[in-house]
Amino acid sequence: QVHSHRLSSQSFTTAHTHIPTSGIVRNILLLLVQQIRLQYHPTMPHYLLALSGVVGITSILVTQYVDINTVMMRFFRDVARSKARKRLYGDNQHALMPMLLGQEELLDIHSMDDADAITMTREELQYYRGQEEGRPIYLSIEGRIYDVTQGSKFYGPDKHYHLFTGTDATRAFATGCTKLECVSSDTTGLTEKEHKEILRWLEMYETHDKYTFVGYLVDDPVDAILDQMDDEAQQQQPNAGAATEDGMSGDSNETDNHDGQGNETENEEAATPPPNTPDTEALRQAEMADMADSSDQQQGQEQEQQEQKEEETVQSQD
Repeated sequence: QVHSHRLSSQSFTTAHTHIPTSGIVRNILLLLVQQIRLQYHPTMPHYLLALSGVVGITSILVTQYVDINTVMMRFFRDVARSKARKRLYGDNQHALMPMLLGQEELLDIHSMDDADAITMTREELQYYRGQEEGRPIYLSIEGRIYDVTQGSKFYGPDKHYHLFTGTDATRAFATGCTKLECVSSDTTGLTEKEHKEILRWLEMYETHDKYTFVGYLVDDPVDAILDQMDDEAQQQQPNAGAATEDGMSGDSNETDNHDGQGNETENEEAATPPPNTPDTEALRQAEMADMADSSDQQQGQEQEQQEQKEEETVQSQD
């Protein structure tokens, strides 16, 4: 039941008698009208009911082309952000409407870094999904880890947003996609509007009265070392290939040089006269000289023998 200073449930029902809205959309419209009326004036006239009717029809038409689940997620997120801003920064009467219209000033959540916060690897974060009794439920957006254990009715096992837990789901929050393939930390190709959605979700988790900031998501140092080694190995492979090609080229050149030297040697051998030709001629001449000496000696001996015979013949005649 709506209090007397707000719109009565009867007038709200009457204004929407012919609008086939679901219970969820009706509740959203009622909340919108109440927020508008409270923020501007508690006695706002009933012409806002006509406005609510237009909003209701627009909502029905929009849901034909827009994922209603994404619309609902972002609507209740902005309601939580509005409450948090009022709690933290004072009574800002116009906080909700600019948020719903996407015209609010976004907070720089990354400037709120806590140097004493813990760090956690992706492998470690996987254990915090609330599947074991007593273990908290964590999720991460842009490397910032939040404890959402008190929202277990949304993030607990078998709940609709359980797939966001134990991992960095930045892309899913940016795009509004609740499929498993969208749960990723990769922000490649996101539009400026989607990056703003990331900041809005960060603000919701950062300023929520039930969720708390835990720490930062970091890469496993062992994985970082292995990745660096892989990168270095890949960089060395082309160099090794080039060195191998150079070596093969060098070997080929050396082989060619050896072949050239061999050919030169063969040519030199072919061009060179028979080995030791002058020495052989000298030996031949020496042999001929020896033979001549032997012949002279033999002739001298024969001559002496002839002379002896002649002397003996002369003596015998005498």
